Amino acid sequence: MRRKLITRRGLLYAAGLSAPVILPRLAPAQFGACLPGFCKGVAPPICGAVSSTDTWNPADKTAGMILSNGNKTVTSTNGGLGGVRTVGTHTTGKWYFELFVNTMTGNIFDSDGIGICTGAVPLASIPGNANSFWIREDGDMFLGPSGLLTINALAGQTVGFAIDLDAQLLWARSTGFGNSWTAGSYTSDPVTGLNGLDTSTVFGVGVAVYPCATGDATTTDVIDFNQTLTYAPPTGYCAW
Repeated sequence: MRRKLITRRGLLYAAGLSAPVILPRLAPAQFGACLPGFCKGVAPPICGAVSSTDTWNPADKTAGMILSNGNKTVTSTNGGLGGVRTVGTHTTGKWYFELFVNTMTGNIFDSDGIGICTGAVPLASIPGNANSFWIREDGDMFLGPSGLLTINALAGQTVGFAIDLDAQLLWARSTGFGNSWTAGSYTSDPVTGLNGLDTSTVFGVGVAVYPCATGDATTTDVIDFNQTLTYAPPTGYCAW
């Protein structure tokens, strides 16, 4: 039965009861927190930003991946197979980010590409790794070691990634492929969850993931992390 709370002489009583209501003592870190039975659900964050503050991570890259432009641009310099991850990472929620491929001079026999990987993936082993989603320079997509559908060749393209870490689903699109979402089918939609790639065996629940890029020993690639997005995130997704 719910009772109305009233005050008498500075004490809090429930209507119809003679003893005051004793509220639990709060630790300093709990001030402002909801007490059981006294609070409503917290509203989720509103995701309307069309920009991100993330960059490539100078402390999480191989030697041949050179950063510039405030760490927003990475250039591979024929320094051996290597990679780079971003500073920012997430374990839950719905997120969107873009990578702009200025230049990518490899071919299907090289290891140039972009994608998403966990922190456990060795930077020189991102392509085809069991804990990565990778798009090769020709647009072929790989979830772990498994080949999937293809988008357009990456050079000159803005590639968008939408990932739902709670539902463990992933989508990608590129300007060269009509900016249409592609995942488990060429008819896909991150807003409704239609035909997303199942990442449960690649990333798992609660595992931190990062945007990443790879370079090959025989090529030169230039890849930007788009802080100012070319396209708005899908409805319900936050800018990375």
